[in-house]
Amino acid sequence: MQSNPYPNPIGALYDPRIIYVMPLYQREYCWENKELSNYRDDLEKVFASATSPSADPDSIFLGAVVLQEVEGASASQSRHMTVIDGQQRITTMYLTIAALSEYAYERGWKDDSKSIIERHLVSNGQGTRNEPVLMPTAKDTRQFYSILRGLRGHLITIPSSGYGEETGKLKEAYKYIYDSIVSELIEEMDSEPSKNTFDNFLDSFLNNFVIADITLSKPHNANEVFDRLNQRGQRLGVIDLIR
Repeated sequence: MQSNPYPNPIGALYDPRIIYVMPLYQREYCWENKELSNYRDDLEKVFASATSPSADPDSIFLGAVVLQEVEGASASQSRHMTVIDGQQRITTMYLTIAALSEYAYERGWKDDSKSIIERHLVSNGQGTRNEPVLMPTAKDTRQFYSILRGLRGHLITIPSSGYGEETGKLKEAYKYIYDSIVSELIEEMDSEPSKNTFDNFLDSFLNNFVIADITLSKPHNANEVFDRLNQRGQRLGVIDLIR
């Protein structure tokens, strides 16, 4: 098992040379207002700290993600990482970056919108260029593709159709994130949002939210690890995972 000695900022987690794959045993996206409201509170704390002249910016630790690399990628290809644990967080943060890109486009900052997508939402590896760096569970793909088609900053290569319901928790989460997190928090700090306020918000999100990246070595069985992480509702903590 490998783990980074220090938590990674979100901006490093979403890299155009890493594609996160949700395996078949992962459930569909399930975060609702309760979880998203707590997530909003954390983002608000980080943004307020980062824009305060009297204090060093705080970092919020979002927990750990447990990954396993899919072998076989060449040096010119993006690495595929199976997400064994942390699906809800990884998906929510991806949706937040998507919302930030669309917010920038709405206000005419089109170069910024394009840059956000190219740097954090799509692959630049051989054979997967401009494809999403997140592959959700199959039953979420119809909603996921619909969200990505709505992003106007840069053309994302996605299939023409997906699986699952046309509407549901994934699209509801994206709307909540865009309206009640990105738009509201920026406008609370600046009634007439400026480019500088947006840049501060984006920088805070990418650099002051941190997460531990734990990558399993090949001998570990991904299905077994997933079952043990979720058995009888008893979730293991970060210390348990690193032992």
